[in-house]
Amino acid sequence: MIRLFASDMDGTILQDHSTIHPDNVKMVRYLQDKNIPFIICTGRDFYQASLCLKPENLQCPIIGLNGAIIYEEDGTILKEVTLSHEDTRALIQKIELHQNNWDMMTSNGIYSLHFEEKFAKKVETFKHNHPELTPAKLEEELIKLRQLFEAIDVSSVEEVLADPSVKIYKILTSNDEQESALLEIRSFVDTQLPNLVATSSFRTNIEVTHKDAQKGIALHHYAETLGISMEEVFTIGDNSNDVSMLKLAGYSVAMGNANQEAMATAKYQTDDNKHGGVAKAIQKCLEQQN
Repeated sequence: MIRLFASDMDGTILQDHSTIHPDNVKMVRYLQDKNIPFIICTGRDFYQASLCLKPENLQCPIIGLNGAIIYEEDGTILKEVTLSHEDTRALIQKIELHQNNWDMMTSNGIYSLHFEEKFAKKVETFKHNHPELTPAKLEEELIKLRQLFEAIDVSSVEEVLADPSVKIYKILTSNDEQESALLEIRSFVDTQLPNLVATSSFRTNIEVTHKDAQKGIALHHYAETLGISMEEVFTIGDNSNDVSMLKLAGYSVAMGNANQEAMATAKYQTDDNKHGGVAKAIQKCLEQQN
């Protein structure tokens, strides 16, 4: 019997960068009406995840930043796992050696190397990919984009590390042109930084957290607080940062748009994120239990 349902966000319950598929909204409401626990497991923080949940009047616990923080429904932190400043400095130095940009999720918010420059490029890419939007609709979407990616612009990691009280949860770097650079950074984490773990939510990025900050570990902890075993947990995702929770769950599902690693790990497969794959998978699970 499945007693806890857990879903990734990007590429899974979301049909685009900020909108939950209508069928998935209905299914989450159904579970909550039946008092069946549902939790979001995402690489985003509470604020970023809430930007997608609030328009649908949904509220639920959130495992954020790939497992670095477990939030209650109201944003209260239930558990957190942080990176040391020493490991952070070593990782950032390696990232910058490859001329990669980085984003750092912290207790003071998100810091981003040369944020304004990066965001301007993101806006141009968005405009290029959506020529069909009217000026008014484009402005509306760009406001959403700004809210989603808003960060504190910095020019050096030392601007962040100068504050010894700041807690560092996750570091993200991306490279759309040189995947070899990402492979080298990932290898550096695997071989030189034993306290950290590298994963990804897209083919062109790497997300680094403490080794104890993974979706699977955090979900296991959350399930235990409810008196639920991982055999009684449903998980669904689409990418490498979902693998740790797909491995541990009694009922695991890969999205139709999932990458090869997630596909190979999950026990079942569903439709893609643009066609309500989450709702279809949960419906199938519920039917199998009856």
